[in-house]
Amino acid sequence: MGGASVCAGSSVLDRMLFYIRVFARTSPANKVEVVEVFKEAGLMTGMCGDGGNDCGALKAAHVGVAVSQAEASVVAPFAAGNRSVMSVVLLLQYGRCALHVSFSAVKFLLFCGLIASVTQLTCRYFGVFIAQLSYFMIDIVAVLVLGFALSLGEPADRLAPSRPKSSLLGALNISSLLGVFVISFAFYVAGILHMQTWEGYVRWPAQFAEAAQFWFHTDNWESTSIYTLMYLMQVFSALVFSFGHVHRAPLLNQYPLLFCFVLIYGFSLCVLFDKPDGPLAFAFHVASEQFNGPNPENPVWKKYQENGGAQSPAMDVGLRVQLVLICLASHVCVVLFQKIGIEGQVGDIVRRRYPSERVKFRV
Repeated sequence: MGGASVCAGSSVLDRMLFYIRVFARTSPANKVEVVEVFKEAGLMTGMCGDGGNDCGALKAAHVGVAVSQAEASVVAPFAAGNRSVMSVVLLLQYGRCALHVSFSAVKFLLFCGLIASVTQLTCRYFGVFIAQLSYFMIDIVAVLVLGFALSLGEPADRLAPSRPKSSLLGALNISSLLGVFVISFAFYVAGILHMQTWEGYVRWPAQFAEAAQFWFHTDNWESTSIYTLMYLMQVFSALVFSFGHVHRAPLLNQYPLLFCFVLIYGFSLCVLFDKPDGPLAFAFHVASEQFNGPNPENPVWKKYQENGGAQSPAMDVGLRVQLVLICLASHVCVVLFQKIGIEGQVGDIVRRRYPSERVKFRV
């Protein structure tokens, strides 16, 4: 092609572009033009080069890979340490993995926001607050720690023949998020209703509480139940959105995430089942303590009893066990939904019904 422009007779090139396999004897400017033509056609374009004459094309491409330590490695976003084009395969593996991990992280954060909204609405309905340390566990420990651990996912061992979905708002991503949330919400409501039917339950007397003294609003069954249900579901959602995919390693190989999950989930169970006078139960205001007992320290319960209200026992350990079982049942359901629905046959139907709108490059 020499120094001639590859864009000469662009109408002919437009018709033949997806059938051309070799551009021979191209100058550095021609290489840039070839890259630009493919980009204008709507294709994500990669360029692999090993010399100074490839610098322009490496910089113009969406993804440039230098397979040398010469000038090309300076302008290219990526450089192959082993000077082999096989590095392109490795780059594709990590790129696809990064895309799926990003989608998982966004879904996890959106789920945290949705379940937190439900928690706040439930607290307003009962006129209660969860303990201050509970907010620390939700906003710092769960969101930051699990979010960071989730982002450390490794790519799959082999490059899959299919490309990943490129839209965050695609049908599969939205279906996954909403499905997990709806299932979790249903079990959350079931847990709250179950608590209200337990023998000895007395609803928090919000009519005797002062809004400015919010720290007294945590000494009740409602706060313990709300926090337990929402937090265990929130923590487990990080695992659900990290299930193995063809573009990333299976969940069992994501050791940082598994370690953080076991540590946080186990700590939450220790808080729930701590003895009534234990440090964790005291710090998190767990209802294993009899807040509405004889001579209550909480002024709200004291006013309640002064106005004829009866005493109530501490939350029975049996109820706390059943709240955990409700959470475990929700975990099983969201796992089945994600594996059978989103990653199974239902997901295949959705993929065929709503395919990615991409330019087809004929191979």
